[in-house]
Amino acid sequence: MDNRWTSSSHVTYNCGYHFIWCPKYRRKILFGDIETGPSDSPTFIASQLKGFTSRTLRAEFASLRSRLPTLWTRSFYVETIGHISEATIKKYIEEQKTK
Repeated sequence: MDNRWTSSSHVTYNCGYHFIWCPKYRRKILFGDIETGPSDSPTFIASQLKGFTSRTLRAEFASLRSRLPTLWTRSFYVETIGHISEATIKKYIEEQKTK
């Protein structure tokens, strides 16, 4: 497999991601003990989405409850598009703190 991929028994991925959101009016409230790093991985996010959609679809369509013990497999695929270096992302984050 190409060395840009990472895989385990249930997932294959090539992922560098960055989500940003700011406090209302960019108020300087996220500092000290409140300033934390990212804690939700793509695996956690995919699991949450799969769980939510499974419950919603099974509630709406009874046939899904009787045909399969679970709606989704444990496997998933995730990849981002484009390429931005880690240095560029860090620079962007630091610049956002000054706005």
